Amino acid sequence: MITAGVNIPNYCAIDAQGNLWVTNDGSRTVTEYKAGSSRPHIAITKGVTNPAGVAIDHSGNIYVANYPTSSSSGSDIVVYAPGTKFPARTITDGVRSAAGITIDSNGTLYVTNYLQSTVPKYLEGKRHPYQTISQGIDAPIAVTVNKKGWLYVTDSAGSPGP
Repeated sequence: MITAGVNIPNYCAIDAQGNLWVTNDGSRTVTEYKAGSSRPHIAITKGVTNPAGVAIDHSGNIYVANYPTSSSSGSDIVVYAPGTKFPARTITDGVRSAAGITIDSNGTLYVTNYLQSTVPKYLEGKRHPYQTISQGIDAPIAVTVNKKGWLYVTDSAGSPGP
């Protein structure tokens, strides 16, 4: 069990080396734990305002979704190059109330906009969405994609299935 370095943890992701990355809402950090360790290795604070989702692409870049801190504040996705604690770039276009994020095997980024009931899709390395999914979605929170490319979205306000 990991207790050191966590403070109101939200989401987590595993990188290609088996390291665990955890977003901490309470301390506004993203913490890395080396594979097999329960002690924090590094904590990222720069650019982390209200961390929700976290994802890692095939190049090792860390993507952090910052959920808005108030109804008037913005939301963004902050990207960190491998081994750095400073943002390499920020994605704001199409990001309104980011909660969950995931990246598929092609490098496509998916973001759940909880309050807008949308899931914008970004091609690898792009800052503008090329498609936004909204049909049948109401208050999406988490998102993942399987090896076949099927997208799964948790919908906190949706109606139950058949």
